[in-house]
Amino acid sequence: IVRWSDFLASLGFDPHRDLFSWWSGEMISVSLPPSGPSLSNADSVLLLRVKDGELASRKIDTLLEALCCKFQLGGQSLIVSDVQVGGERFRQVTHPMFMMLARPVVGVRGNWLIVGSSSKAIGKCLAVAAGKAPSIAENERFKREGLVPDGSVTGVSFKDLSRSGEETGMILQLVSMMLTGYAEALPDSPEMQDVKRVLRLLTPTLMKLGPVLQKIDFYSSSSRITTLESNLSLRTESVTTFKPPPGGIKTTTTTQ
Repeated sequence: IVRWSDFLASLGFDPHRDLFSWWSGEMISVSLPPSGPSLSNADSVLLLRVKDGELASRKIDTLLEALCCKFQLGGQSLIVSDVQVGGERFRQVTHPMFMMLARPVVGVRGNWLIVGSSSKAIGKCLAVAAGKAPSIAENERFKREGLVPDGSVTGVSFKDLSRSGEETGMILQLVSMMLTGYAEALPDSPEMQDVKRVLRLLTPTLMKLGPVLQKIDFYSSSSRITTLESNLSLRTESVTTFKPPPGGIKTTTTTQ
């Protein structure tokens, strides 16, 4: 068993020195429809505010170089290449085995460290931030189903759940196909026989479960807002919206 802290130490990465010393703390997470084939059937972008953008950029380059060396020592290749997103230099990371499904991109724009599942996803977020594309605040569905911020908040989320069952079922079927190929690629050594046997028993179950999950089609969206009421108190309000039945939309609201 390899502990995460030991793995980071083997890369020469100290979370306190190399991350928290220059990470400001604020973060934004965005999910988008996929711009191409992906493992999660969606695009995602994570933005972390940093205290020093130039320092953050150097830290990212150092970490990527260490990761490449680590993979090379293990007999594998990790490909890191430059890509232009919104006129800024970002780094795209790919692995030959997952090149068609995963091409994460990382870089720094101003005082934000940005990690995205694709360059197109990051480009869309930057376009919205620059006022070149409409934001979710102008979306009629968000206005109708979401919790719209009014004043200072510490967290806001809005998730489209209208295809959650379909997407989860597709992911399960994709995972089952990948596990099937992985099981066939494993060597026929005695120590691998039990692993191959488990994978061969698991994959048919996942294949059957996928179509069942695709029938979950009654959700529409979920929304959440968190506000800081005092130094020791957070208030969270959440709403789950279901697709409208003949009698109209029904929602459930919980407050913590």
